[in-house]
Amino acid sequence: MSNELPSIRDNNPLQLVRIKDIVSITTLSRSTIYRLVQNNQFPAPIKLTPYTSAWRHCDIELWIEKRAA
Repeated sequence: MSNELPSIRDNNPLQLVRIKDIVSITTLSRSTIYRLVQNNQFPAPIKLTPYTSAWRHCDIELWIEKRAA
């Protein structure tokens, strides 16, 4: 199974991804991601259940594109 996620241009721009995927995509640690979220420097996750959060893939791609510019 590949760690690569489909591009938002493929099918579903609202695809949700979990923290392990965000770590893989960005190469940032979990703690760094949550610290950036707390400082409003990274997209906030969507709370799915009391114990489960996920990010919209399109928000992560946009964040990466802004960083690369």
